[in-house]
Amino acid sequence: MLMDCQTCPVRGQHCDECVVTVLLQIEGRAVLPLDEAERRAVSVFVEAGLVSHRAASRVVAERVTPPRRAVG
Repeated sequence: MLMDCQTCPVRGQHCDECVVTVLLQIEGRAVLPLDEAERRAVSVFVEAGLVSHRAASRVVAERVTPPRRAVG
């Protein structure tokens, strides 16, 4: 799906109610546990000596959402 504010029929009239605006206003970081593939990758780095066991035990995944910006 392609959403384009330039061709929106209510551009400038209902931007505050727009789902795109709502989605883009989410910001921040969410710390998540590593999934299986990420744990395997970290293990490979540890086995290769690129990362210490101590450092590997503190690794987490983060979901970073974009900063707020105006749409429309």
